[in-house]
Amino acid sequence: MEESHSTPKDAEVKVLGGLLHHPELLARVVDLLHPEDFARERHRMIYAAMLSLSQEHDSISVQTVSKVLEQRENLSSVGGSEYIASLSCPIEEQKIIELAASIQRRATARRRLLTAGERIQQLARTEPDETIAFDKAMQLLTQVRRNPSTFASPLDELVVEYTQELSQLRTRSGELTGVPTGLVALDRLTDGLQPSDMIMVAAPPATGKISFVLSIALHAALSTGRPIGMFSLELNHKRLVQRLLAISAQTDFSRLKTGRLEHEKWERVIAASEQLMQEAGMWIDDTADLSTEQLRQRARHLVEQEHVALIIVDYLHLMQATVGGRRLEHRMQEVEEICRVLKVIARELNIPVLVVAQLFRAVESRPLEKSRFSELRGGFLENDADLMLILYRDELYTHESPYRHMVKIIVAKHRNGLVADFYVHFQPEQMRFSDLMTAPEEKR
Repeated sequence: MEESHSTPKDAEVKVLGGLLHHPELLARVVDLLHPEDFARERHRMIYAAMLSLSQEHDSISVQTVSKVLEQRENLSSVGGSEYIASLSCPIEEQKIIELAASIQRRATARRRLLTAGERIQQLARTEPDETIAFDKAMQLLTQVRRNPSTFASPLDELVVEYTQELSQLRTRSGELTGVPTGLVALDRLTDGLQPSDMIMVAAPPATGKISFVLSIALHAALSTGRPIGMFSLELNHKRLVQRLLAISAQTDFSRLKTGRLEHEKWERVIAASEQLMQEAGMWIDDTADLSTEQLRQRARHLVEQEHVALIIVDYLHLMQATVGGRRLEHRMQEVEEICRVLKVIARELNIPVLVVAQLFRAVESRPLEKSRFSELRGGFLENDADLMLILYRDELYTHESPYRHMVKIIVAKHRNGLVADFYVHFQPEQMRFSDLMTAPEEKR
């Protein structure tokens, strides 16, 4: 094929030039090709500018791309409008798609090689037998050399890979295989939030959903030593920091928000803020009108560049689903597309994605009867979820509830394990979730 004789630079120039000549093709390329797939930095900038124009439903031309780059103070870095104009050239539409695919395959190969290099370094540090380490390293390099376009894998290789993983698991002394949540009952059930899983946290309003996911995020960041990525469409970064400080300092949120703190509590807040800065890595994106395309690109950056252990999205119903830069017409289709993309992100990046969803239906009588919770499930919301957690606070609905300051966690779906219900302690004034000392007896 002609592709084999084209260099990465040639392919990138032809794709960008072809898109300038046929901007309508960007809708067919956008899900295949991402800015970081380009080998040359200036080509990444130009393609990113095209994506921005598409998301804003603006035309794509030499002039509009130049304007975006000028606003970003990147125009001179790419070589000016003259370089962008030199890219534009007529090229067959199918050829553009083929070249875009070739760029993506090369980028995938580079990423696989980098990942293999990291795993080989880890082998060199942890495997005491150098012969075994060498054999495993050779297996990793052999896998990388396999054509990335060959998506199927032979069973024998998959079995070898899994038995090696299983052998490593046998040597772990009670360590979780996934990201710890800090809630013992949940971690026992799931062994931590697992890579490539999409986890849905759903509840009616005022249940404490954001406090629940922030408690998990804080524990995960402190216990793993790796940063957490959070996309907050509802609260801005200031409100999130307030809640994180309230949880960490175990301080009344309302007092923290107004600054009315006694000396002792102020000292706790200062200590908590220092711990957050030094030990709790977290990347917060509070873009209010985030689209699925933007989320996919930014999540990829956080995983590949910042090595985050967990992605959190708050919350699903505020997101926009875009396909080829255009929003879907019907809201139900849009929510279904959002769920699908979130699952794809988890699979592609091999990372747990924790998503908050709002349940709008009111809880009826006898809310603790387990069968009633089928009415709470978000219809198609759980279809793509690997793990679905429903939060329920009895005191919101039952006068003089015996379950005050308790939240029932209903594991409504667990694709790779058992389902169960359990209670956790919730201090609304501190926005903090924690384990119960003693499990309550439910009254029927």
